[in-house]
Amino acid sequence: MSIDSLLQDLQSPSRPAGTTNYCNLQLPIEDAARLAALAALYPQHDQDTILGLLLSHGLQQMEQLTRQQPN
Repeated sequence: MSIDSLLQDLQSPSRPAGTTNYCNLQLPIEDAARLAALAALYPQHDQDTILGLLLSHGLQQMEQLTRQQPN
């Protein structure tokens, strides 16, 4: 999953999430500001949706990288 793919997801209309798992995060102020800026750039998504997209794409990238590394 690439950053281009993440940007495509952010630019698309918001869609309802499948299953939902809630968590409470404490973000550093800089990250909270970045999240608020993304929400302003992509008003069709709320901050929870943007966090979910960022997490999902990051986890997919980590999975791909770990598969590429020899054991």
